[in-house]
Amino acid sequence: MKRRVLISVLVSFFLLIGLITLVVVRKEQDKLPLVELDLPRTDFLSINYEKEAMETYLDEMTDTFVSLFQFDKDEYSYLFPVGEKVSLEIQERSETGLVQEIRHEAAYDEVLVSFKSSLSDEGIKNAKVLAKFDFTSNSLDRLIPLEYVHFDDVPPYVFLLRREKGPWGYEYYVEHVSLTDYISDGQYLYPQNLEIKHPIISSCDEPLWDGLKVRIYP
Repeated sequence: MKRRVLISVLVSFFLLIGLITLVVVRKEQDKLPLVELDLPRTDFLSINYEKEAMETYLDEMTDTFVSLFQFDKDEYSYLFPVGEKVSLEIQERSETGLVQEIRHEAAYDEVLVSFKSSLSDEGIKNAKVLAKFDFTSNSLDRLIPLEYVHFDDVPPYVFLLRREKGPWGYEYYVEHVSLTDYISDGQYLYPQNLEIKHPIISSCDEPLWDGLKVRIYP
């Protein structure tokens, strides 16, 4: 009889300890930043883009014209990799240029495009030179809504949610992921060489950083 009472008391004691621990854990979890989540989309990208040259000059060493295009960091300089052919419009004439060089500055990128033209040196210098890019993708997955992409650093980045098994169930952590090779149509961003394995953090009530422990919106 005494043994049963003792066992009953011990069971009640451990249940009470477990309940108290769960309450403490829950209170600690409630103090964590609250995040809302979204998933990558599947859709088409369609980009029709043009950029006017800042200046154009004659490179006497190669006897070709060179146009300099300046892009802000969140613009489309990545559409013009070195060696890529570019459609140009010069005084309503179509020409084909070649991306010769890309210069990465702190606040912007410069893309130098070389081309040949029958126009005179003076005619080119005074002409409006436009670089054009038309791109329509197949149906793509892994599309990230642009509103979830952070452009306050170079390269831009997103925050993903990583789930790990903890002593009291699953725990959730922020993962900072840089986006170094991508295309965008102004609505979505497509990371070309990155597989999105976790949900995207769409919003949070506090600042985020890599490794931060958070709780998810119920």
